[in-house]
Amino acid sequence: FKGDWKLSKRQGRGKLILKNHRSYEGDWMNNVPHGRGTIIDEEIKYVGLFKEGKKNRIGLIYSKKVKSPPQIVEFQEDKLVETR
Repeated sequence: FKGDWKLSKRQGRGKLILKNHRSYEGDWMNNVPHGRGTIIDEEIKYVGLFKEGKKNRIGLIYSKKVKSPPQIVEFQEDKLVETR
């Protein structure tokens, strides 16, 4: 993890890269993604909002394999509820 720490917890802005080539870059609060952020893995890039470590509300999903406009999506507590 590269970024801001407060009281031994990720807090503020930062980037975490995992062994499976997945990464999260954005806002952190109490050691979890919270606020605006981006997840990148081998197939997609998700740009949107997080609440207490879970995708929440409106975001965009970009396919890394297919050239197409981003999909507008809505999540509630990490569950996809709508695609536009």
